[in-house]
Amino acid sequence: MQASFSTCQKAIRIWTDFQSPTNVSNWPCPLRLRALTDTSFVWFPRRESPVFYDRLMHACFRGGLKSPRIVQEGVNEATILSLVSSGLGVGWVLGTARWRCPESVVIMSVVDLNVALPLALAWEKDNTSLLLASFIAGVRRLPEVRAP
Repeated sequence: MQASFSTCQKAIRIWTDFQSPTNVSNWPCPLRLRALTDTSFVWFPRRESPVFYDRLMHACFRGGLKSPRIVQEGVNEATILSLVSSGLGVGWVLGTARWRCPESVVIMSVVDLNVALPLALAWEKDNTSLLLASFIAGVRRLPEVRAP
């Protein structure tokens, strides 16, 4: 979701795709990492996903957010969204969180943040469900999927 001018004019607490309890109209649009240097963050613990954590930190550094000020950790998206809605800071969530975030939270894209989150599909090899087989076939047809 790209940040639009109207989105940036709302007084909100922000959490972005994979920001601060402040009036967003003061923030530049489009939103870039370097604009978040003085922002308090709710972050996920590195132990939850060390490789993704390191990729995200590296992307932030490259974008001008050299040392994010992490004030709290949340182990899952629901916890992070709740902490953001309470005004503790801003955080990173998937863009799909816009369908389930608290009313006081708005999801905005940070245009210079592009970190892939690889996923894998796993299933019991002896499962003969036709529904499962159809689902797997559909996933394999997706252009971005590298399936064996």
